[in-house]
This record gives sequence, structure tokens and C-alpha cells, in this order.
Amino acid sequence: MNEKNRKILLKVLCGMLPYGLKMHDSDNFTVKLSKFGPMPGETPVSLFGRIIDDGWLPCLRPMDDMTEEETEEFERTLQYTQCTRESYDWLDEHLFDYRTVEDEDGNWVTMIQAGLALPATKDMYKNKSEEIC
Repeated sequence: MNEKNRKILLKVLCGMLPYGLKMHDSDNFTVKLSKFGPMPGETPVSLFGRIIDDGWLPCLRPMDDMTEEETEEFERTLQYTQCTRESYDWLDEHLFDYRTVEDEDGNWVTMIQAGLALPATKDMYKNKSEEIC
């Protein structure tokens, strides 16, 4: 993972931590990000860096997973069809994959498309269980 994408992933983890973001690893284990504990003397940023380095990926909701009710709610955050700070906060709160990164070919793709996140299962965030992505 390049440093630019790593920084974007750190922003995602920080921005979505309060909303129950779930992480998934290569051993098919899923856990809420808030369950990770820092090592003695470890800062939140170094903790998130360690999580990324250990191969954990966030489980994000694809934008096309937005329900009609959510779409209406999101549209109320827009100002003249433009996203506002409130719009981005709403997307973070609802754990959507809205950030884009540049892939190897110079194309802008979502974090899921770039392999920096996994698509959340349909009801992953509707119930409080910690099921696999």
C-alpha cells in the first residue's frame, strides 16, 4: 500500500470510529474498530497504523446500498446539490464508501474498488452482531 492510500485509510478509521466501524482480517474475523486496544504508550494514529499493517480492512457500505429513506435524509444535507461538511459527516456516520483513491492506472476508484476496504454485507450495520463481512 502506498503512503498516500495509507493516509486516506487512516482518515477513514479516525472519521468512522465513533459510528461502530467494523474491521475484517484475512482470517475471516470481523470486529468493531473500537474493540482494538492500544499498546502501552501507543497513540491512536500509531494504533490505526498497526491495524492497517496487520492487514485489517474496514467494512464499508457501497454507495448503491443507500436506501430510499437514507437518500432523502442525505439530500437534506446538500446545499445547491453540493456536499457540505454535514454531508460528509452524514456519510461517515452511515459508514459509506464515498472516498476515492487513485489506482495504478491513474483512475479514481472507491476504496472498495481499490482493495482498501471490503463491502459490508447488506445488514451488517443494522444489527449489533459482529458477523463476517
